Amino acid sequence: FRSLYNLLTARYSSQPITVSNRGEAGEQLTFIGDSGPERSEETRLRYGSALTVEKPDAVLLLEGVNDFNVVGVSDDDIVGVLQRMVREARSAGAQAVYVATLPPQIPGLLRSGNAARVAPFNTKLKAMAAAENATAVDVYAAMIGNVNTLINTDDGLHPLPAGYVVMAETFFTAIKSTFEQTGTSTTVRLR
Repeated sequence: FRSLYNLLTARYSSQPITVSNRGEAGEQLTFIGDSGPERSEETRLRYGSALTVEKPDAVLLLEGVNDFNVVGVSDDDIVGVLQRMVREARSAGAQAVYVATLPPQIPGLLRSGNAARVAPFNTKLKAMAAAENATAVDVYAAMIGNVNTLINTDDGLHPLPAGYVVMAETFFTAIKSTFEQTGTSTTVRLR
């Protein structure tokens, strides 16, 4: 998120901007509990703390790919957890919630065994974002044309530095379209 911070501070240089990355590498949102798929306790506590302590104006979510490997968890289960996270952000006072589609994967490599699942998952994710009045940030569409230069060709899953820049630019465009007001001067309604 350093790239996103740089884009925001360059454009809105007279405003204090804080970008906090509260994501956890390898985190799974869901697990199979006694009554079926549930949100992991670690995610619930970490996310709740971030909303309570930081009181963000905007929440950016890019979650779900690690859940593809949880046996018994469907795309609908993952999207349902993300829907609850969107609602929690709104309840905590976030003015805007951005839900990113998952980046494309390069099929047939070490960690890209779910490559065919990404596009259908993203379709469901975008529908949920629209239903919840959240902004869908289409990272997948921004990266799909250059996947071999944006995604690690060793594992087929993780973005390369250039991929993270594209992701930041895609979020930046969405943030501008939500908060920026046009007129004789550029104004943004961020705290």
